[in-house]
Amino acid sequence: MTKSVGSVLVAGATGMLGSQIAHHILDAGGAVRLLLREARPADPGKAQSLAALTARGVDIVLGDVFDRDSLDRATRGVDCVVSSLRGGSSVIIDGQIALAEAAADNGVRRFIPSDFSVDLFKLPDGSHPNLDMRRAADRVIAKLPMEMTPVLNGGFMEIVLAPVFQMVNLENATVGYFGDATTPMDVTTIADAARFTALAALEKAAIPGPFGVVGDCITA
Repeated sequence: MTKSVGSVLVAGATGMLGSQIAHHILDAGGAVRLLLREARPADPGKAQSLAALTARGVDIVLGDVFDRDSLDRATRGVDCVVSSLRGGSSVIIDGQIALAEAAADNGVRRFIPSDFSVDLFKLPDGSHPNLDMRRAADRVIAKLPMEMTPVLNGGFMEIVLAPVFQMVNLENATVGYFGDATTPMDVTTIADAARFTALAALEKAAIPGPFGVVGDCITA
C-alpha cells in the first residue's frame, strides 16, 4: 500500500475496535475526527477511550447518525469515513446509510462500512441477522458516488476464543464448530483488523472491492 496521509472521520470511535482504528490512523500521521453522541460517555470504558484519543488532539463533532446537520458537519472536509458503529437495524441500516449519504454529498473519497466480518457477500440472505443488516446497508451505500471498501477479517480471535462465544471451552478442553470439523474459518485479532483498516482509510490508490484481512485460517 502507498500511504496517503489525510483526514478520517471515525464513527463509533469509543468502542473496542473504533478506538484502535483511530489510534492507528494517528500513528500513521493521519488526522482524526470523531462523531460522538455525548461529550463524555457514561460508560467508564468508553470515557477512558475518549480521553486517550482527546489527549492526542482529535477533532470532535457532537451529533449522531439521525441528525443530518451533525452528519454534514462531521463529514465536511474529510477524505475517508470509517464506520465502526454497532447496534440494531436502525443504526446499521438507516443510520449508516444516512452517514454515507452525507459523506457522498460532501465529496468524501472512501467509505468503510461497519462490516468487519466473514465474507458476508458470499452468504445468502437469511443466513445471519447481523450480516443481513450489513449487507442491506452495503447494497445502498455501494450505489453512492464514492468508493466503498468493506473490511472482511473473518472472526475476531478474541471473541472466538471467549467463553461467551461457546466455541472453545478451555476448561473442558472441547471445541465446537459450524458445519463440520474440517470447515475452515478465518480469524484475525482486533488489533490487526484495526491496523489494516487504518491503512485502508489512508490509502491513496483505489481499493477495488472488499479489503480482506486474514490473520489465520483454522479448522476445529
